[in-house]
Formats: sequence, C-alpha cells, structure tokens
Amino acid sequence: MAKAEKAVYWRSLKGAGVALEKNYRDYTTAELQALVAEHGVSLIEPPPTPRDAPPPREQGPDISDQLAQLTQVIGQLVQLQVGQQSAAAAQHERVAAATERVVERRREEARPSAPARGELDRGLDNAEHAGLNANSHTASDVLYTDEFGNEWYQREVTKAGYAKPRGRRVLRTNDTKVETETITVGDYVETFEISGSQQNSQPTEIKVTLPSYQCGIYKPKNMPFKVHTYNGLQGFDRDDVQAYFGGRRLVPATVKSIYVHMDWCYEIASVISTIEAEYRERVLGTTVTQRGL
Repeated sequence: MAKAEKAVYWRSLKGAGVALEKNYRDYTTAELQALVAEHGVSLIEPPPTPRDAPPPREQGPDISDQLAQLTQVIGQLVQLQVGQQSAAAAQHERVAAATERVVERRREEARPSAPARGELDRGLDNAEHAGLNANSHTASDVLYTDEFGNEWYQREVTKAGYAKPRGRRVLRTNDTKVETETITVGDYVETFEISGSQQNSQPTEIKVTLPSYQCGIYKPKNMPFKVHTYNGLQGFDRDDVQAYFGGRRLVPATVKSIYVHMDWCYEIASVISTIEAEYRERVLGTTVTQRGL
C-alpha cells in the first residue's frame, strides 16, 4: 500500500513539472507527500489495471427462471401426490365395497333359507326358545352357516336367569279312541282293546312343552368333528370321535370325557393330543408319553 501511495505522489509531482533533485528510490513516502503539499499538486490516481478490477461475475440463470422452474416442479409433485391419494382412496372404496359384499353374502348364507314349519305362526325366536327344530330337521341337517363358515346343526340357547314363558309344540291329530273286543272260546274269554275306526275319530291336540335351554352343535371348517358348546364350555361329538378311532372300545385311554350341559362329549385338548401322538408314533416311529391328560 505504501509503494502505491509513493508512486502516486511521484507521478503527481512529475506531472506538475516540479523539479526533483533525487531519484525515485531515494525519496521516502513522507518526503514526497511533503513536496506535494508544498507545491499544491493535485494527486493523479493511477489508471485501473486488469488486476485491480473485480473478477467478472459468472452469468447464471435468472432468478425468475429458477422460481418458475421450481414452481413447475412443485406443481407436478402436488399433482402426483393428489393422483396417488385419489388412487388410494378409490382402491380403499373398492376394497370396502368388496368387503361389504362378502359380509352381506355371509349374512345371507347365515340366515335360514326357510323357517321351520309353523315358527312364524307361533311367533317364537330360534335364539330365545329351544327345541323349535326338533320335528322339522334331523340331527344331520344344517340349519345355517355363520360368517366364519361354521355349519350349525343346533342353535345354542342358554337358560335364562329369570322365569319366562316356554315354547309349546301343538300337534294336531285325529283321535280314533279305542274299541273293546271280546273273544269267547269255550270257557276261555279274552278282552282286549284295538284302535277305533276313522269314522268315529275326533280331532284333538297334543301339547308338548319345549325345553328352556339346549346345547349348540356346529361343525368348524378346520375340525373333523362336530363341536358341542354351551355357555363357553366345548367338547367334541362323541359319535364322531368314536367313528374316527373305529369304535367305542378302540378310543385310547388318553382321551377324556366331558359333559357339555347334558351332552356326553370328549375333551377337545385330549383328543387332539392323542391324535398328534399317534401320528408321531406312526410316522416318526417315536412314542410320546401323554402327560397331564
């Protein structure tokens, strides 16, 4: 900085025609400054050099163009996100509609195709009264299929905690009464009763009071046996288990019996454990001791 200032003083004095007695290198900056002040010389600034000029700025893209491009990209991203959300919403609606159709079909399958004869006239509810299907369905007839695919042969009706009217089945028939016949053979006299004739029959009604509760019987999709259930207690159907093992006397001793309400069944856990143990023994050749059964 001092050399540049000294050069400015020297150049200004030379330009003003001031006679200098010494060479440039013999003067100090202070001496040249004193001569400039003494002669009233105006300083001459050196012309700018390329090295003194600031470096040229690189010409980049205009900020407005960048903002326009950024706005365009953001708009495209927003449209893409909106499209994805719309597609997801449409997919969700399709899945919900398909699920609703499946549930409705299951409900339709769960409803009995035709009510038992006389049930609608009597005004009784299957879920509240037991024994309604005793005369209209056999033990092997499926009443309905629930939403889980279980085939129900008998509805579960638990005993009410309070006294309520019970169902009553009314059977109408023609009573022919009885006729007394007497046969006499010598001293032998025999008297017996036979059915009367239809001509003298009279219409009559037989009233049978229905039970107040009953077990539920259903066949799960993933089980080979029917299940009896009542108030949370469950057991395998006795006839199904005996048929699987080949008879009552061939049922292994590890299979335990259990009462489900009034039905004599086999305990589910012991049946499954016994079948698994026999399978391992037959396939793997190993005998597994049954514990806790």
